[in-house]
Amino acid sequence: MQLTLIHFNDVYHVLPGNQEPIGGAARFAALVKQSLAEAQGDAIVLFSGDAFNPSIESSITRGRHMPPVLNTLRISASCVGNHDFDFGIFNLQRLTASTNFPWLLANIVDENGKLIEGLEECVVLQGKNVRIGVVGLVEKDWIATIPSFPPNYTYTDAVETAKRVSRKLRDPNGEYRADIVVALTHMRVQNDVTFAQQCKDDIDLVLGGHDHTYYISKAIEIKGDAWDRQKNIQEQNGLDPEANDPQSGIRIVKSGTDFRTLSVIECTLSEPVDDDHGGKRRIIKSITATRKDATSNIPEDEEAGKIVETISEKVTSKTKRSIGYTHTPWEGRSQRMRTEETNLGDFAADLMLHSYTSTLEEGVDFALCCGGTFRSDSVLGPGEITIADIMNIFPFEDPIVVIRLSGKQTYDALENAVSMYPKQEGRFPQVGGLRFTWDPEAEPGKRIRSVLVRDRESITNVNPVRWIPLDMERMYVCVTRQYMAEGYDGFTSLKTTPENVMVDEESGMLFSTLFRRFFLGLKYVNAIRDHFQDECDIHRAVGRAAKHWLEKARAAKDKRKAAQDGEEDVLQGDEDIADDIEIAESMTSASEAESSSDVDSTKNLPNAKHHPLLRHRHHHPHQHHPLSPDNEDAAKQQGNAAVSSRGIKDAMHSSARNPPCYLGKSSESDEDDEMFGEERDDCKRHIDLTFLSSKSLTPSSSPNPVDWLKTWASVSPTVDGRISVYRRSN
Repeated sequence: MQLTLIHFNDVYHVLPGNQEPIGGAARFAALVKQSLAEAQGDAIVLFSGDAFNPSIESSITRGRHMPPVLNTLRISASCVGNHDFDFGIFNLQRLTASTNFPWLLANIVDENGKLIEGLEECVVLQGKNVRIGVVGLVEKDWIATIPSFPPNYTYTDAVETAKRVSRKLRDPNGEYRADIVVALTHMRVQNDVTFAQQCKDDIDLVLGGHDHTYYISKAIEIKGDAWDRQKNIQEQNGLDPEANDPQSGIRIVKSGTDFRTLSVIECTLSEPVDDDHGGKRRIIKSITATRKDATSNIPEDEEAGKIVETISEKVTSKTKRSIGYTHTPWEGRSQRMRTEETNLGDFAADLMLHSYTSTLEEGVDFALCCGGTFRSDSVLGPGEITIADIMNIFPFEDPIVVIRLSGKQTYDALENAVSMYPKQEGRFPQVGGLRFTWDPEAEPGKRIRSVLVRDRESITNVNPVRWIPLDMERMYVCVTRQYMAEGYDGFTSLKTTPENVMVDEESGMLFSTLFRRFFLGLKYVNAIRDHFQDECDIHRAVGRAAKHWLEKARAAKDKRKAAQDGEEDVLQGDEDIADDIEIAESMTSASEAESSSDVDSTKNLPNAKHHPLLRHRHHHPHQHHPLSPDNEDAAKQQGNAAVSSRGIKDAMHSSARNPPCYLGKSSESDEDDEMFGEERDDCKRHIDLTFLSSKSLTPSSSPNPVDWLKTWASVSPTVDGRISVYRRSN
């Protein structure tokens, strides 16, 4: 007897990607239907959880866009994944109720032993000649990573639960009378292996999710050219999950991620035989697995395509705008982010490090992030960076916070961060402002060999950073995620008292906001620097700008006063005049503060060798800008002079104080409106920048946004060598 199971797990992005297999829900739906049509015997589709978050779509819809997509895939049963809880249990219940298949979760119960309402422990799927029992099970590890996990529910052992439910499913006198039992799990592959070994006589096949990797256990024959044993090991960072028990005969399949791959598992079943409990069961006589990729040559399913098109229209209208450019690829794949230092991790940690520099008198010592923060699971660039790209990488809503903690707490946090390696756990660190060496061969909890932190007292624009050993007794200022500061993912050492919280969750900014503000500030800073480098004194230009605007604002104030006395019409409102004077006075004070310094003002210009953020910027010191005073009108038409006065004030202040670390204070709406070539009706008061220099502030005679991005808002992140692996001597 033949039975075909079509399996997939961990799907987030309904739109196709840029690299093969490009996936996409519409193409994936066509692949599922094609696989069902080709199947021999009974055929069912099974899903191992994680659909409602994280993704750019779910950050906008809170997962509501996904049920219609899943309903096109002819799923017979699904296990719940950890991220399905991200928007709370009631949202999960609402979403699962909108699907046309059952959701299973057997080993999470309340104090009375009851399941979460709306979820089921198990189900039996009736084929033509076979009854397939399916149970949903999860690991304990990921419950601690869910801030919205209901506190009145607890974990029960997956092995014990599986054995109990299997007996119920196989009971010849019960309601199910299953011929075989399949476990849909949401666990790491190592936990799947342990589970399968301990349930070998109870569970016939484990179909897992959670890892985002593809894996076929040794007891299953691999069919086709798309996969082999060598790729199996490579996908697990060179480690063999079954090395300790290669002859166990366990059957496990994990099917990748993100509507890109699925598995077709073909089983040959025996006739019913007696089991140890007085009933009948079928034995899997042979089993094969074929990996299928949703490549670009697969036509999209029409029904799913219409659903995806509707979702896309709602999302892309707000997120398709380019905000920057990268000359180097951003490494954001999960298996890299969760096992090693990456350039994207370094870049994000540096932005975190400088996110509150201008607002905290104490300053910040270091930034501590974790690999699970980065969710795109892909390589981005080289090329334009859009708002969608940033939101795809950082879909979570917990903000960046600032806390005080001791050196001992920091050390313990780093020990936790590397404790689960080589598992691809989200707690693996990405850091800024500190360096450490660790030994992956040492036992967990004893892997950190040394930690260095930057000496903030030695940091200037012209001096390199000096690194000093971590002091266990000293208190440090750390920027991190609220998620980590609350102790999730094992970071219990980061939980601190209220008096040691310097920026709380109500005041903290999101990663997406941080990146958007960085690129906005980078545009202003680089535009100013490039166009004033011939004068070698940007601060004199700032002074001239301040004087011009201050005179204009004071004149307007005098006219308003005269108008109040009945002498003439009011020219500006009170708010406008106050804002203009604030702009000018801020620029004047910034310029005077810098020009009064004993250090040559040219030395205050950014130095890529010494400045922690400028390493990321691609700069053309001799870039030619063809526009001249003869074609000022063309420059203005391109939109670069059309910048709100608030933005000019902030950019000027930044260029004089601390370029280009500025992250801005303008609102999100300001950022949206101040992008290339766009003007707002309420921002008509623009500073005429032609008096600042003989050059226009337009980078090219062409209005091509890519040219503008490359010139003024481009970065080149690299791996900085902050995380070093201890090498044991032979």
